[in-house]
Amino acid sequence: MREVQNDFLSKVKSELIFTTLSEDPWTPHQKYYVGYVTPSISRKVQISGARSVTMKSLEDIQSNIDNVVKDRQSNLIKIKEQRHHILAGIQKLRKRINSHFDKIEQDIEKELNASECDLKRKIEDLLNGLKEKRESIAVLQSNISDLKNHASDLQTFTGSKKLVEKIESEETYVQSISEDGRLKQFSLKCTYNEGIENLLQSIASFGSILMESSSPSVEIKLKKNEQAQIMSFGFNPKSVDNVRATLLRKVELPKGNSTDEYNITGCAIFPNGKFIFTDCDLNKRLVILNKDGSLDCEIPLSELMPFDVACIDDTTVAFTVWDSSEIFIFDLRSKSAKKQIETNKVCFGITYENGMIYYCNEKHLGVVKLIGSRLTTILKFDKLMSYITSSGEMIYFTDYHTNAVFCFNVKGQKIWEYKEKSVLDGPNGVAVDKNGIVYVASENRNCIVAISPDGEKAVNFLSSADGIKKPYKIFCDNKRDLLLVTGFYGNCALFEII
Repeated sequence: MREVQNDFLSKVKSELIFTTLSEDPWTPHQKYYVGYVTPSISRKVQISGARSVTMKSLEDIQSNIDNVVKDRQSNLIKIKEQRHHILAGIQKLRKRINSHFDKIEQDIEKELNASECDLKRKIEDLLNGLKEKRESIAVLQSNISDLKNHASDLQTFTGSKKLVEKIESEETYVQSISEDGRLKQFSLKCTYNEGIENLLQSIASFGSILMESSSPSVEIKLKKNEQAQIMSFGFNPKSVDNVRATLLRKVELPKGNSTDEYNITGCAIFPNGKFIFTDCDLNKRLVILNKDGSLDCEIPLSELMPFDVACIDDTTVAFTVWDSSEIFIFDLRSKSAKKQIETNKVCFGITYENGMIYYCNEKHLGVVKLIGSRLTTILKFDKLMSYITSSGEMIYFTDYHTNAVFCFNVKGQKIWEYKEKSVLDGPNGVAVDKNGIVYVASENRNCIVAISPDGEKAVNFLSSADGIKKPYKIFCDNKRDLLLVTGFYGNCALFEII
C-alpha cells in the first residue's frame, strides 16, 4: 500500500508547477501559489506561458528593429552632412590656394614688365643715338660732295681736314657701342621656385577620406526571464581550463646581413594575413612574411632599432624604437616614415584598434588618436610597463619587474591584476582572444600562460615542449583564431586556438 502511495505522490509531484495569479507574465511582483494539477492542465499552462513569452519576445524584437532603423537613418543624415562639410572645407582650401597663387603670379608679372621696360629703354636709347649718327653722316657726305663740286683746292684742303676730324669722331662712337656692351643680345628668363615643383610632386591629394567607427548610440535590449529560455540558444564561451592550441607551423625568419643571430621583440598579423616582425638590436629591420611563411620583404631601418609593431592596415604600421620616445608611422610601399609622434618618454609595447594607438612607456600608458596625432595619458605608473594589448573597452599590459599583468578599462579604472611568480615569471607580450582569455608570455619559465577573463585563474597554455623559448611578443588574430608567438632568438611559431 505504501508503495502505491509513494508512486502516486511521485507522479503528482512531477506535475508540480508555479502558476501566477496575474494574467500578464511580465507584471512585476508576481504572486505564486503551488498546486497539484493534472498533466493536461499543466501542458495548457505551459503552452499559454510560451505563447505569452513568444508574443512579448516578438514585440521586443520589433521595438529594437525600429530603434535600429531610426538610428541608422540618423547616421545616414549625419554622414551626408559630414560630406557637405568636407567638400566645403576642400573648396575653401582651394580658394585660399588659388588666391595665394594669383597674388604671386601678379607679383612676378609686375617684375617681368619692369624688366622688359628696362631692356626696351636701353635698346631704344641706342636706336635713337644711331638715328642721330646716321643723320650726321648724311650731312658729312653732302659736305664732301659740295667740296668736290664747288670748292677751290685750298677750301677743299681746309674742309677735308675738318671732315676727317668729324668722321673720326663718328668712328669712335661706333667703336664704343661695340665695346660698352650695348650690342649684347638681351633676353628675359624666369628661374622658377624649386619649392613649387617639389610641392607638385609631394602633394598628390587634398587629404585622405577615412571611415571611422565608434561605440553604438543605440542599444539592443531584450527582456529575458527563465520562461523566455524556451526561445533562446545557450552560448558557453571557452573557459581557461579547456582552451587548447594546435601548432600550424614554425616560422623561419631570414638571416640578417650582419649576423646569424636575432633579437625578435615584436610581431603582428596584417588584416590580409601576412606577418611582420621587428628584429631590434643586431639587424635593425622589419621582416614581412606571406601567409604561407615565405619571405615577402625585409626593410632595413638604418640606425633605428624597432622594438614593437602594430598593423594599422595592410600597408601601414606603427612601431616603437628602443631608447626612443617617438612612435613611427611607417608606409611599407614607400618604405619611409609618414610621421613621428613624440611621447616624451622611452616607448615599449604598442597596439592598434579602431583608429587608436595604445602604447606604454617608462612612466605612463597612453593613447594616440591617429587622425591629428592627439596624445592622451590614460594611466600614470611608477612601474616599467613592457607590452600592451586592447580588446574593446579593456586594456591589458605587463610589468616585467613585478611579474604582474593588469587589466584596466579605457577610463583608467583598474579591473584586475594577476601576480603569481610561480606561474608568471618575467611577463612580456600579452594578447586576448575573442572569449576574453588573456595570454601572457612568461620569459623566464619559457611558456605561455592563459588567464581567465576575470583574472582569477591562470594555467600553463604552451610550454617548452611546444617549442616555446624565451618568448617576447605574442599576437592574437581573433578573426582566424590564431596565436603568433615570437622568441627573442628567432624561434617563432603560429598556433591555432581551439
